[in-house]
Amino acid sequence: MKKTLTALAVLGTFAGGALAANVELYGLIDESILHSNGKVVDANGGTTRLHKNELLSGLIAGPRVGLKGTEDLGNGWKVGFVLENGFDIDNGAFGQGGLLFGRESVLTLEGDIGKFYAGRISTIACDGGSIGILQHASPFGNSFGEVASMYLSTGSQFARYDNTIAYVAPTMNGLQMSAMYSMGAQGEENKASTDRYAVVGMKYANGPLTAVGTVEYTVYGHDAGEDVDNGLSVIVGGNYKLDNGVGLYGKVNWFDNVASIGEFYSNPEFDITSALQAKSFDGYGLELAATVPVCGGNMMVGAGYRAAEADLNGTTADVERYNVAVGYMYSMSKRTTLYGIVGYAQEEVKDTLRETKIYQAGVGVIHTF
Repeated sequence: MKKTLTALAVLGTFAGGALAANVELYGLIDESILHSNGKVVDANGGTTRLHKNELLSGLIAGPRVGLKGTEDLGNGWKVGFVLENGFDIDNGAFGQGGLLFGRESVLTLEGDIGKFYAGRISTIACDGGSIGILQHASPFGNSFGEVASMYLSTGSQFARYDNTIAYVAPTMNGLQMSAMYSMGAQGEENKASTDRYAVVGMKYANGPLTAVGTVEYTVYGHDAGEDVDNGLSVIVGGNYKLDNGVGLYGKVNWFDNVASIGEFYSNPEFDITSALQAKSFDGYGLELAATVPVCGGNMMVGAGYRAAEADLNGTTADVERYNVAVGYMYSMSKRTTLYGIVGYAQEEVKDTLRETKIYQAGVGVIHTF
């Protein structure tokens, strides 16, 4: 339950008195027990096995505590902010590299012509944050570990960016456009030595159909005179809800010259793509999924596939990945949800015969406040 505070005494030190804006304190806790079992086979036939059971923070949604608020400026305009901290429920440590408001930190200005954002924010080409739209292309989102995450069947980063400006247009006849630009690293904004990133997004909703699309463009940092190709990634997807409650989801992704592709992030010992130290990746990815009402909850089934060619500075390597998963979510109340997941994923660098396989099964609970 979100707490609406007309005056927030705990922030009096910063505000110098009562706040003029309405402020909401909110949060989310996600804790699970996850079993992972798999192996990595190297080019010489050697095998490294993984078998672990763990208490895992944020298998579906990253734990967070946030503040957000708005003030009516009159004449149809509002100013607002979002300050969101991510943390690990297992040990209380800050997430996002220890940043205080690492999940999101933005100032907003909203009027009849749309909403503007400035600060640190998740990209439009992801499934979270204030402006992400890809949650409409997969019921799993960027979650459920290595066996289901839509991130792992794309060549996109689903990242948060600093020094960002973004714009979301008003919805007209079901169509909403958005755009975002990140100037790069702190203190190095808009310089050739730092990565700069831009993305445009489209969402169209009409009855049972929701369609989304994003085009991402990355200008990679380089030294003066160095010839560096820029990265491009295009995602198109959406969902269709049937009258019986079944939802059909799908997405396709094409990417060219991206610096890295979705990798095994919860179990880094299974990450074989970064070990290639590739200059860039070209390829495509696909995902098909569905949601089905079952026993008062929602069952999810899905499969993903990605094929990429890694540029190894003179040679190439083909990397192929696929995954299948079944998940289930059951709402105990408006604020508490139980969930489970079971699935399998495999990735192979064909040219070197290097391969990784992983099975995962887990159960958890999400509580929001």
